[in-house]
Amino acid sequence: MSETGCPDDFDFGCSLEGDADGSILQLLKLVSRAQALIAELLRLSDRVPSAFTDSRYAPILFDLKYFKSPEVFEELIEANSDLVALDDEFRESFSFILERFFLLFDGIVRYYQDLVHYLDDLQEGVYVQSTIESVMENEDGRQLLVEALVLLGVLLLLMEHRLNGGVRERLLVAFFRTKRSSEVSNIDMLCTLCRTFSPISASPLSSVTAFVPFRQASPSPVTPTMILIQKPEDLFGRFPICKPIVDVLISHLRTDDLYNQVRHYPNPDQWSTALTSQAGCVFILLCYSPELLTNGYVMREIVERYFKDNWILPVFMAFTVDLSFSWERYKAAKVALSSTLAPATIRDLSDKHYSKVSYGCRTCINIYYKF
Repeated sequence: MSETGCPDDFDFGCSLEGDADGSILQLLKLVSRAQALIAELLRLSDRVPSAFTDSRYAPILFDLKYFKSPEVFEELIEANSDLVALDDEFRESFSFILERFFLLFDGIVRYYQDLVHYLDDLQEGVYVQSTIESVMENEDGRQLLVEALVLLGVLLLLMEHRLNGGVRERLLVAFFRTKRSSEVSNIDMLCTLCRTFSPISASPLSSVTAFVPFRQASPSPVTPTMILIQKPEDLFGRFPICKPIVDVLISHLRTDDLYNQVRHYPNPDQWSTALTSQAGCVFILLCYSPELLTNGYVMREIVERYFKDNWILPVFMAFTVDLSFSWERYKAAKVALSSTLAPATIRDLSDKHYSKVSYGCRTCINIYYKF
């Protein structure tokens, strides 16, 4: 049984065209696992035990420093009868949910390890009839290979976005303490996943409100679905992917229509909408290869194709990123995006979309923003 609740040898009951050696079916299994892990992450992130926000439990909840000298921390608890009683109460109340969090963390680590192993097998010829190039030539293979890497990135972003680093560390340590054991083969990788990352910027969303600089009052643009993480490429660096493979995928996405959407949008003005899902893939993959963010030619090409009329980008379902914030550190990326963020461009785009809204809706908008 896998960490997602499905048998490891689960039969999808299908065959994929051009998949003589099963390499593409293996990708499908990986992508399915990643989707299940994301679903579990979103569920559990809303169910963090109340003890982790209750100061009463603070003396028995430890960060990763615990693993350096666990006996010291245990002696502190054993020396105080009240803490011993509180520790027993904690174990009895939260052991089940802690195990679910551990299975999530372990599942993400194992997904990364299996994905890297799969990519190594492709490069080393384990799949006799498949290589990176042949998988990319197959439509299903191309989509699944991109998604396998992108969903790993989504897991890392959502983990940081939905579960505070300090909470992650304490959840991991609490699980091992409830099990009274730290003998796990991938403990170092688990610590890497759960270790606290850099803080979130306090106010990165000025660009979001730039299109209505003259409004008098409005709701805050900050929403729980906006992923605001400083230096996401450093977060991805904890779980590196073979750079040549990432660069091959980005190269294909710079010109290809991954999901064959453009044919449904004959108006060139709508192509950035047609390529929205693919644009999210490009953003994630660039986090694996941040050197490309310093390449002016590549970034101009990417921005012209994907981001000439938008900078708030969906990366998974309703979760979005603000490119003006995420690419703040990279001059070439900022310069390429500068025309999109120019006040005149933003006003023109706003007027263009506003003019296409029905009169009744425009009246409601005018009242709402008090234009």
